[in-house]
Amino acid sequence: MTRDPPYRLINPLQAIRYLMRGNLHNLFQQEWHRQGEIARFRIGSVRITVISDLADVKHVMQDRAKAYGKRLDTTDRLLGEGISNSEGPAWRHHRREMKQAFNHRQLARYFPLVQARTQEAVRRLVEGSSSTVEEAAVALTRWVIYTALFGAERPEGWRKFLDSFDNLVSQQVWQSALPSFLTSRAWPWTRAYHSNLAAIDRFVYDRIDAGTMDDQTVLGYCLAHDEESGEAKFTRQEVRDDLVTLLLAGYETTSATICWILLLVGQHPDVARRLQEASLAFPADGSWTLQDLAKFRYGRAVVDEALRLFPAGWAIRRVALEPDTLPSGLVVREGDLLNISPFLIHRDPQHWPNPDVFDPERFLDPAAAKDAGYAFIPFGGGPRRCPGMNLAYMEVLTVLLACLQAGTWTVSAREPVAIFSRGTMRPARPVSLIWQPHGPNRMSGRPTHPGDCPMSTVNPGSP
Repeated sequence: MTRDPPYRLINPLQAIRYLMRGNLHNLFQQEWHRQGEIARFRIGSVRITVISDLADVKHVMQDRAKAYGKRLDTTDRLLGEGISNSEGPAWRHHRREMKQAFNHRQLARYFPLVQARTQEAVRRLVEGSSSTVEEAAVALTRWVIYTALFGAERPEGWRKFLDSFDNLVSQQVWQSALPSFLTSRAWPWTRAYHSNLAAIDRFVYDRIDAGTMDDQTVLGYCLAHDEESGEAKFTRQEVRDDLVTLLLAGYETTSATICWILLLVGQHPDVARRLQEASLAFPADGSWTLQDLAKFRYGRAVVDEALRLFPAGWAIRRVALEPDTLPSGLVVREGDLLNISPFLIHRDPQHWPNPDVFDPERFLDPAAAKDAGYAFIPFGGGPRRCPGMNLAYMEVLTVLLACLQAGTWTVSAREPVAIFSRGTMRPARPVSLIWQPHGPNRMSGRPTHPGDCPMSTVNPGSP
């Protein structure tokens, strides 16, 4: 039986308040509780359907993925025709190459630079003694992401590039919220955005033009010629589009994830102790390898549980390219906007007992995340699942282990912290982070808790 429920009207001023206060997730959650697994509401002329039935989610993301597009006009200027915005044969080409760019062999090539940069950033952070969790996450992320993409060199203009990028991240939220005719260069309120975008383009194109086929960076991989045909994998424009896409996605999502991990571990002393015990299994001088990192079982469980509670991409949008009917019977028309919210699905008691409780034990079984299927989708699902997922796990686990080996930390917030949501989820207010560096006598050893025993079958990039 088909279903075609009406759209509940949301006052546009109320919706703007949700956006300005950074709690759009509350609107989604409110309508989810009110309407159930199919929540429909309308803001002005924009009609939104939020689906959370797992069969519907799998249908849209995997079974009928070709019938649902991802492209949004508001991101065209920023992301161009990269993997995020392209469709059809162009998207399949980008997807195939990006999948190779983040396979285990390539990650092993990126890892030494990422590890060295991470340990340097952690040392500077711990020596500073205190900060906020968000400041710490940004400090630990911006250079790690940059290094993975472009390498360790700091060319002229790198500070301006990072500052422009920081500004663009916040400005992009408003660009996405405005109608396309209000985002052109002609309007005074968009000039700063376009100025920052131009600065980013200049820097990225300079790196492309000066780049070498160094396989220790994503840029090097993209510039290298195909081994079989000998032809370039991408045009200059395509390299730019994919690098900016990966930089935007990786910077925002990874820093948000690290932010929540620092906060949650600081709030849960028992988890912090188990992490410290697990970290003793690794060389104290920081000489551990990517293969060693695959044995950080409890660390991976902590990361997955943080991603369950606070998925960086808390709402995933799809546009129907043709009429369809979902397994639940919902009628979908061409052009309909569907939203899939990992935040709602990850906190659904149908799938997760005590869903609001931080409990890494859920993921100690290496198969737990995979077995959860579409009840656990922090990186999306189906053929459009985030291609940088393996890189993200490598970066976050490297940051976590480096922090544990450098010291311990506490946070000022003991109660659950309110969420600020726009592009990603962050704490709604600053939370102080206090570091206690380890003394010189800390030695590496073996973990004492049976749940921390290394398992060589665990891969930090596996879903």
